[in-house]
Amino acid sequence: RGEKIDHDALKFDIVPDFTMYNMHDYFTPAPVIPLKTSTTCFYKQCTFCSHYANLPYKEYDLELIEKTIVKSGARYFFLIDDMIPKKRLVELGKIMKEYDVKWTCQLKPTKDLDEETMKQLFDCGLRMVIWGVESGCQRVLDLMKKGTVKEDVADVLAASHKVGVANVCYVMFGFPSETKQEFMETIEFLEENQEAVDLISPSVFG
Repeated sequence: RGEKIDHDALKFDIVPDFTMYNMHDYFTPAPVIPLKTSTTCFYKQCTFCSHYANLPYKEYDLELIEKTIVKSGARYFFLIDDMIPKKRLVELGKIMKEYDVKWTCQLKPTKDLDEETMKQLFDCGLRMVIWGVESGCQRVLDLMKKGTVKEDVADVLAASHKVGVANVCYVMFGFPSETKQEFMETIEFLEENQEAVDLISPSVFG
């Protein structure tokens, strides 16, 4: 309604309560609990994204996240943050491992997520990552200000696949000024790396 929100006054010290939901109503073999571990994305540079708006980046206390996991009694979680820094990711993984839960998350495929890191996260219960690949064309990635390098993306997907983490790739077609040839570069990138890709989630820029 045009009212300005005082973000500094917002409370981020509340443990989400999922007990009001009937977990038996889910169609999946087991319920997957969505967990948001921060207010927004710390990167805030992708030109196509408006999720973060004017919201400041704040990480929720790890102790509160742990209490949420315990209180829910669930065995499967989806960290719905748009992006999680590596250090924070490892810290969250340690909590997941302590309670022997399985989880998935959304990440940007950057070279710091190497095989050693992915193996560590797998050992902490990570079973699937939804990667913001977006394009297989470096020029388009640069226009998006994605902050990724095409060759690094391929390496990350391969490393993740090697240790047993399933890879889902977000891919975006029709980004402004993308040519037919650049569109085909993305198709070719996915074909070249198909052994490391479990699922492709395509979208059209709008």
